[in-house]
Amino acid sequence: MKILHLDNNKKWVPVEKRYYDDEAHLQNLLTDDVNTLPLDEIGYDTKFVTIGKEVGLQNGSLDVLAISPQGHIALIETKLDKNPEVKRTVVGQILGYAAYLWNKSYEDIENNYFRKFLAQQKINFSGSLVDYIKEKLGEDSITESEFKEGLEKRLRLGSFTLLIVVDRANQELRDIANYLNDRTGQEIDFYVIEMELVGDNEEQFLIPRLANPPRKNVTYSTEKSKSTDSYDRTPITKEEFLSKLPGQDRSIAKLLLDNFENSSNVATAWRKNGFSLMTKLPIKLHGYNWIVSNFSYLFVTQKGELQFSYPEGAYSEAKELHPAISEFVNYYRSLPGYDDKRKAVSEIDKLEHEEIGKLISLINKTANSITQLEA
Repeated sequence: MKILHLDNNKKWVPVEKRYYDDEAHLQNLLTDDVNTLPLDEIGYDTKFVTIGKEVGLQNGSLDVLAISPQGHIALIETKLDKNPEVKRTVVGQILGYAAYLWNKSYEDIENNYFRKFLAQQKINFSGSLVDYIKEKLGEDSITESEFKEGLEKRLRLGSFTLLIVVDRANQELRDIANYLNDRTGQEIDFYVIEMELVGDNEEQFLIPRLANPPRKNVTYSTEKSKSTDSYDRTPITKEEFLSKLPGQDRSIAKLLLDNFENSSNVATAWRKNGFSLMTKLPIKLHGYNWIVSNFSYLFVTQKGELQFSYPEGAYSEAKELHPAISEFVNYYRSLPGYDDKRKAVSEIDKLEHEEIGKLISLINKTANSITQLEA
């Protein structure tokens, strides 16, 4: 894109392209003011505050972590076009970071990341996380309970805005961003942003622009603090979920929930239409064929019936990693009602009582085996 500048002689002269010194240059720019990004084009009418830089996670280091007063969470990775990781690798990185932060607590964010950021940046601030955000933005209308509720909700849902910020976006990266936004649920927004630098030694200009189009009709408003998005991401409650199921399906769902309610190896996470039983995978398996931090078993209401699935696309090779996972995958695919096209087991209520017991035992066995891999 050509940019012209009107000089002192009233002539239009080309403005030269500038180059970042390194990726740290771009990272520091966003740390200083994350709102240089065109967040309004994505749909935000709220500002963000950086609360983490080079955030040390167990599966890598996230460049920038930013949060809004309403509890929206932005994960930001910076890459220069000359970096070979600017194509597919960076996508895997940022998805892995999102998976790691999923289901983290408010206390994790405040104590493990925000406090470290203050120390790292030598910022003398003794107040809470919400106090820091209020001070940085001059925002006083949000209460601590509203902020905490919004943040915890998005952590629980894994509802993040993922931003890859580059000096120049290549076509492959644009295509991946378009695909992920078009084909995934709305809990995650995925954008590539170009931050072009032009000018001379005396005057420089920053040109931010989206490299992939925004989702249609989505606004992240400041007007409501408890439900700030224009689409509903609220997880269903246990009571609501059970009430939607017919008798046999309800009994099976209740049996599953009761069996794993106090399990040390299996965590229950509620979704919009159901729940997941999840076992954390060891760090050494993260990134293997897009495997991230959890091996999960998903139970949802689908057309009034209980449906069972697991993320088979992500774990298509997982059965090669450990005998227990292999046994579970093979068992799952052999269940009556397994649909190879949908990768799901419908009509789970038709399974015999002994088969449900075997399913519960096998989930326990798989979870225990995966947990032992941590050693």
